[in-house]
Parts: sequence; structure tokens; C-alpha cells
Amino acid sequence: MLLRIGQSSFRGAFPRYSRHFSMHEVTAEPGRLPRAPKLKLWREAVPESFSFAVRFAPSASELTSPDNVRDALKYALQVATALEAEWFVLSSPVSVRPTARNRARVVELFESVPSSLKKAWDVGGMWDQEAVASVLDASGAVWSRDLSRADDPQSGAVYTRLKDWGNAVRLRSGPAQQLAINILGADEAMVVVDSLYGLPAKRMLLEELSFGGDDLSDDDMGPPDDYEDEDEEADDDAEESDDEPSSPADDE
Repeated sequence: MLLRIGQSSFRGAFPRYSRHFSMHEVTAEPGRLPRAPKLKLWREAVPESFSFAVRFAPSASELTSPDNVRDALKYALQVATALEAEWFVLSSPVSVRPTARNRARVVELFESVPSSLKKAWDVGGMWDQEAVASVLDASGAVWSRDLSRADDPQSGAVYTRLKDWGNAVRLRSGPAQQLAINILGADEAMVVVDSLYGLPAKRMLLEELSFGGDDLSDDDMGPPDDYEDEDEEADDDAEESDDEPSSPADDE
């Protein structure tokens, strides 16, 4: 299994982040990221095995304005090109209800994404499994959800977002074990932690996968945790700081 683990935000310097994680989800909100030359430097600063995912702009994710969608998609694809991203992610807000019109809009957006990018859909709102499946079948996307909360073993390519994973004190092995069970049969798993506590989450997941007998190489696991002291420091910083999480965009 090709396993990539990262966060959707972080504090501090990007090179430090990339020493501990093997992917990063970048939100392609116009005006929030540097220009293409600097984005290309991000790509050059990380190992070849490091993966980027580009998340469609939240400001246009309701897909109600064709002009906004077109401009946001153009920008997201420019970011993806500069970063040599592998994934395109759409996070639909709860306001996007499972109507026929919204299903068609989501499919249309994904059909506009080049086939070189794998696609993941983070569904908000009250969509039932049948409605989600109809969009996934029509668009070729995968369902991005928190696989630590459901008994649903996966295969093929997986993109999962871990929500509400707190600090190391509150983390428990149960969710990590469930996640490991669900992704063990996948060919590829992208694991995004929606908090600043990705290091303990990563450690727990790798331990659970090891206990499950999976044969993971160092390349599959991404950069090793070679700074144990920094693990604790990261936890302390996140607990003590009142600042909002940042990304490399804030360094511009």
C-alpha cells in the first residue's frame, strides 16, 4: 500500500513540516497563495515521494455561480500544475443538498478536471449513500470521509479526512485501529488530519498498520519521524498558542 499522511494546515516552516509528513492538502482560494514560481519552489523543496492535493476554493464550492466556478477551477488547476499535485478535492458545504441540479453540478465540475488528477469528494449535508454513489459513479471520484468512524474496508485509491482528532492526550487507539482496518486493503491511501495533531495521529496509525501485519516500506510511509523532541514541541506549541493554523500561503 502507498500511504501518505499529512495535515490540511500547519504552523511554522514548510520544510520542517515536510520532514514529518508525506503529503499536504493546499486550499486553492484565490488571493491566499503565492504565485506559480513560489509554488514550484515548494515542490522542489520536498522529496519526490511527497504528494500535494489541491482543494477547490470554499468560496465557490456551492457551485451556484458558473463564473465563480470557472475562475476557481482555472486557479485550482494552475496551483495543481505548479505543485505537480496528484489529487483534486471538492469539499461541498452542508448547503449543497442532494438535488438533481446539485448532483449534475458536482459531476460537471469533476468532468472538467484533467484525468491526470485523482478526484475526491468531501460531502457535506444530508446525502444518503445512494445519492453519493450516483455522483461517484458518474464522475470517477472517490468519497472522502472520516474512515476512523465507520466499518467500511476500502480498496483501490482512498482519500480520507480525519475530523476532530484532538491532541495526544485525547487520541485513542480505537479510531486509529478502525482506520487501519478500513485502509489496509487499499492500493493507495491519502490520510488528511484536520488538526495540528497529525504527528500523534500518524504514529498511532502506523502502529496499528504494523500490528495488522501490513508490509510497509520507508518509502510508503513517507519521511520518518526523525525528531522525536519536535513531536512533543509541536504538541506544546499547538496547546499554548492562540493563533489560527497557517499554511505556506501565510509566508508570502
